[in-house]
Amino acid sequence: MSELQTLRQKIDNLKGRRDQIASDLNKVTDRIEILQEEVLASEDAQRRIQLVAKQTQDQLRYYIETPVTAALSGVFDNPYEFELRFETRRGQTEGDLIFKRNGIEHKNLTFAGGIGAVDVAAYGLQVSGLSMQKSLRQFLLLDEPLRNLKSKSKIYEKRGSLMIAETAHGLGIQHLIVSHIPEQQEGADRIFRVSIDEKGVTNIE
Repeated sequence: MSELQTLRQKIDNLKGRRDQIASDLNKVTDRIEILQEEVLASEDAQRRIQLVAKQTQDQLRYYIETPVTAALSGVFDNPYEFELRFETRRGQTEGDLIFKRNGIEHKNLTFAGGIGAVDVAAYGLQVSGLSMQKSLRQFLLLDEPLRNLKSKSKIYEKRGSLMIAETAHGLGIQHLIVSHIPEQQEGADRIFRVSIDEKGVTNIE
């Protein structure tokens, strides 16, 4: 084989390698473009998920914070403000119940405002849970809902009863409440007195 033929063969081999490299480069470029599109789509989906999650959290906060804060405001002169705060821990979203007053935050209302305040907040949470349901007939059966709400003048007990009545009428929630505390009958539309006589017979008046 002459030098010219050898040179042409080398040139042909180099052209073949060049064409293969160009083909591989085109494939890699196409793959990069596809991956870039997938990354953009993934980022867009993530943004949408975050937006939906935030909207859901905002809606939850509204439905939960509003009745609890309203319940506390309806009873106490210097009430706590209630906040549902979402935090991410160990890769999961958790909700913290925060009670705020005068710039001070508490996660445990038992120590912050007493057990009576806990009862009022718990009632607000029950109302919020019911308000998020789509049932046609909304009904709450409560057994001594404000049993620990006490004051020397009985004003908190009366306010608690009126607060429940206003909530019931305002939101259209029917309440059936069992209580032995007279002051908590202030806001009742109807009162049934249940007693048991010496023969063990139950009487309802």
